[in-house]
Formats: sequence, C-alpha cells, structure tokens
Amino acid sequence: GDDLLKETAERLHRCFREKDFIARLGGDEFVAIVNHHINDKTPKSIAQRILHEFNAEFNISELRISCKISIGLSTYP
Repeated sequence: GDDLLKETAERLHRCFREKDFIARLGGDEFVAIVNHHINDKTPKSIAQRILHEFNAEFNISELRISCKISIGLSTYP
C-alpha cells in the first residue's frame, strides 16, 4: 500500500506545474491548488494529464495494479 501511494504521488507530481501546490490529505486523497486566469484551460489540461497517467498500470513489487481515479474541479471566485 505504501509503495502504491508513493508511486501515486510521483505520478501526480509529474502532472502539475512547478508553481502548483499538491498535498496528500490522508488515506488516498490528494488536493491541489492551481493558480490560473479565469478563462484559462489549465485545470482541465492538468485533469487530462492525470487521467492519462492513471490509465497506465502500476508495477509494484512485480505486481501489475490498475487503479481508478476520481477528479473534482472547483474554482474561485
């Protein structure tokens, strides 16, 4: 489980820009803060990168593991 969480964090990190903030809330929940302009498509672009990353299986201790992911987007203001 720990190795899967580490690999998950690495995959998520690859999807975001250097100036974005991403953190693990607990368990298997992560949150990110992405600054962008109001009409900018950056959040949707990042979400697409995440979905692409998680379409590939994980190789953990010689096991091939498929994981499902759920993404929610919210903007302010």
